[in-house]
Amino acid sequence: MTTLWVYDGSLSGSILTLESDGPDFKHEGKTAKYRDVIELTSDDERIFTSSTPGDDGKWMTFMTATYRRNK
Repeated sequence: MTTLWVYDGSLSGSILTLESDGPDFKHEGKTAKYRDVIELTSDDERIFTSSTPGDDGKWMTFMTATYRRNK
């Protein structure tokens, strides 16, 4: 992908919320809003969630990943 994603974000406690505009994967040539949330659940775990607004305008999660430190 050749798109540069420029994020605007905020940190509230252990939750980092990042928002950006990027390619709309449903409509070629258009852009869509995206939200990535990284929750720092412990020193050894992070939960990463990606969302985009649905047709009703509410944020719809399309991906969740849990990262754990391998000890």
